[in-house]
Amino acid sequence: MKIFRTKERKFYASVLIVGILLIACWSAFGTITITDTGTNSFTISDVQDERYQMIRNSNGNYWDSSGANLQLAIWDLNGTGGEVELPGSTISCSAVINLISNITIIGKGYSTLLFLEGGSDCDIIDITSRENIHIEKIRFDGNNASNTDNPLIDIQSAGAGNAHTKNITIRDCWFFNCGTSMVDVHYDDNTWWLKVEDCFFNGIEREIGKYPAGIWMSGFNAILKNNWIENTYACGIVIEASSAELMASNIVIDSNFVTGYTGYGILVEGGGDTANITVVNNHCWELYSIAYFAPESSYSTGIRCTGNSTIANNYVHDVYRHGIYADGNYTIVTGNVIEDVETKEGIQISGNGIVSNNIIRNIHGNVGGAGRGIRACNEWFDNCRFIITGNYIENCDSSAIHVDTAGGSGSIQGCVVSNNIIDTVAGDGLDLDDVENSTIMGNTFANYGGLAIDEASTCYNNTFIGNTARDAGNDYDFDGGGSAVGVEIIANVGQIA
Repeated sequence: MKIFRTKERKFYASVLIVGILLIACWSAFGTITITDTGTNSFTISDVQDERYQMIRNSNGNYWDSSGANLQLAIWDLNGTGGEVELPGSTISCSAVINLISNITIIGKGYSTLLFLEGGSDCDIIDITSRENIHIEKIRFDGNNASNTDNPLIDIQSAGAGNAHTKNITIRDCWFFNCGTSMVDVHYDDNTWWLKVEDCFFNGIEREIGKYPAGIWMSGFNAILKNNWIENTYACGIVIEASSAELMASNIVIDSNFVTGYTGYGILVEGGGDTANITVVNNHCWELYSIAYFAPESSYSTGIRCTGNSTIANNYVHDVYRHGIYADGNYTIVTGNVIEDVETKEGIQISGNGIVSNNIIRNIHGNVGGAGRGIRACNEWFDNCRFIITGNYIENCDSSAIHVDTAGGSGSIQGCVVSNNIIDTVAGDGLDLDDVENSTIMGNTFANYGGLAIDEASTCYNNTFIGNTARDAGNDYDFDGGGSAVGVEIIANVGQIA
């Protein structure tokens, strides 16, 4: 065993006493300064260091927390780009914050709040003709809709021929209390590549007839994924391409949740100016915005798409008007579950399209509505074709499937209605009006209030093969009371009227 000499014992005792004093000072004051026997000094700070509550950037500079200083921190990176880190506190904004290219703005999570001061008529953040921007872990609050014409984040390019706006990512953010769309993206042919992921949106107040949304955009190459959107009163997500200045294509809307007082869950509009829109794995439910939109309008619909769209594997239930309404030129609606629609159709499709492998249940015709499971309607186009196959339809207040032209000038040719299972409908299993040269095969009908298949006299040259009607009675009316032309009937099970 080593025996310490008196001098060594005194030295170690002194070190121990100094250590105890350091801990005591740190606990009492949070910050201490130690000076050595020379001229150098250094500071030890705990997590309560005031700089933790300041704005800082990757140049190593610090500012007090305010909207004006946030703008200074961004401009300090002009020409080089970099990162601005926000503290976990409230930053009040009375003027718009303009971002530069090649910048990341990151907060501490929900505790980092960008708050629009009362009476301020501006966006919180503006991104115009900028590139490579990342916004993450920030809460935005529009202060109870004090601005009614400006979004919380406004993204645009400065018109055709100007600098691009591209590569914008907004992730893990929260948006509250706005008077218009919360994230608003005005794309033209100079703007592309947007991601909005893992964000939360709640609370839009707006007058009747407007189209605010949690996310509103036009443009190219976007992914909107894993967002929760509620109580936006008009729309959850809007993709718009309704004019020469607004175009939309190559957009994926994936795994979003839309609920609350909202009209459209997801709205894609613009006809031929929208292309390659994929709406997949979304959940839209309890959409009853009748306080803001008249119930006889086409609002309060889970998903509505125009243009060339794929609508797949979505779950839509407890909506007022339609589950899914697709009226583009070429549309695929597949693998969706639609339940509890109050007034119209589970799925309505116009133009050429495929409706396959959907589950449709509890479609009602309240308030003078229709209550059909699937309606394939072509009112205007020539030689429209539908493929309706592999669907399960149960408990409708009217027909399970209705194919028609709504009395318009369009025509329906070469359709296939096959392998659908239909059970418990108040009307017919399948209604055909103005349908020509089509094949109806392999469908199964049970518990229908009218006929299994009702072919109107306006139909021509249709073929019916291997359908099964499980109810006794007049199961089929294949020729509209003898007026239809060229009907071919092969191996169907059930009685013919």
